[in-house]
Amino acid sequence: MSGGVSARMEDYLEAILLLQERQPVTRAAEVAGMLGVTRPSVTAALKVLVGSGLIEHQRYGYVRLTPRGRKAAQMVSRRHVLLRGFLRDVLGMRAELAAEDACRIEHHISGDAMERLTRFVRFVGACPRCGSSWLKHLVSYCGGSRRQPSLPRCTEPCLSDCLKEVQSHRTSAKPHRLSSRPGEAEQ
Repeated sequence: MSGGVSARMEDYLEAILLLQERQPVTRAAEVAGMLGVTRPSVTAALKVLVGSGLIEHQRYGYVRLTPRGRKAAQMVSRRHVLLRGFLRDVLGMRAELAAEDACRIEHHISGDAMERLTRFVRFVGACPRCGSSWLKHLVSYCGGSRRQPSLPRCTEPCLSDCLKEVQSHRTSAKPHRLSSRPGEAEQ
């Protein structure tokens, strides 16, 4: 996150956002409970966030996100939700582990990687050809087994059909593209 806010401070912002979505007011003790940290840790973090202009907080008072803080917290939350869903729904990870790993990844993933992952998830969800059935094959392939799984039997014909479709898109007047950036491959 830009502006010098650490991964830990992002966790505080996300926790405050979640608490504020559940109830009208938020106190430091509730943030401590949600994150499983001590009150002094929350107090120190809140001072940093106040100094960064991301929250408003008076000693022993309520905690409120500023507009800038809300925007930052929502960005962290969106990254977390997308990553958790990708790990759980696309890669077939257990929900608890997916949530833990999403929390670790969300603070370190680049904006470019996050944008590409977002596009990938949207594409898979919206593509009538490969959406749900392709996703089931992928989850099965990536599933819980520690041994190297074999590729699904449908892979060869499916790849052949997809290549034919890509070829027909390239010759049509309006090729399908995931991005309009110069130099990126057509899909």
